[in-house]
Amino acid sequence: MYALKTIFDNTKERVNYLGNDYDLFFKTDNSDNEFNFYFNELFPIPEINETENVYAIIYNDNILIPLYKHFTYYIVTESGKTFKKLSPFSIPK
Repeated sequence: MYALKTIFDNTKERVNYLGNDYDLFFKTDNSDNEFNFYFNELFPIPEINETENVYAIIYNDNILIPLYKHFTYYIVTESGKTFKKLSPFSIPK
């Protein structure tokens, strides 16, 4: 079981349950159709949302979560151990 832990600042964090599996789509210079598809699902009118800082999207069967450059994200296991730290610097080339 996995969860996404979001650190907003020193006083606020959120944990979203992801379940047994999840998909992670990074925004790249030549983003594939999956990132663009889910991005358009989240932001049908991107002009009215803060979309410039979105560098990835996590998807499971129940939720779409945009990842923003100015927050810190961790994928954690059921026991709370860090499975993976996500950042704009971890985007595959």
